[in-house]
Amino acid sequence: MSIDELLGVDTGDPKQRLAIELVREDHEMLKELVALREQLKASQQEIGELMGISQSAVARIERGERDPRLSTLRRYAHAVGALIEHRVIPIAELKLRWEPKDLSGPVGRGYQLPDRQDLTEAWTGSAKRGRR
Repeated sequence: MSIDELLGVDTGDPKQRLAIELVREDHEMLKELVALREQLKASQQEIGELMGISQSAVARIERGERDPRLSTLRRYAHAVGALIEHRVIPIAELKLRWEPKDLSGPVGRGYQLPDRQDLTEAWTGSAKRGRR
């Protein structure tokens, strides 16, 4: 039995896959921000001072114990000299593009999103069809 089955996650349900992907994306973004801080050899205290929050608040964000607002993540990114990009991809654009992978892995790893080139082509084609 996989972890998905134990948790009652239906990886065949596009909405559940989307929810898992959103969480995975958040975790990846946070990992990248922390990696930048570490590359800069900046302490949590220094980042906190630049953000206007305490060192312990930075630690809680980095450990995933808090669900920070977008503005807080932007302040963190600013403190480490990074830009956070946001994108909106309608689920209809993703529904048919998820490809099954090995579902025995951790939650969120049972499918794959299309790469940027595939989405660009899909959007371009969709935009042209929509205008006719």
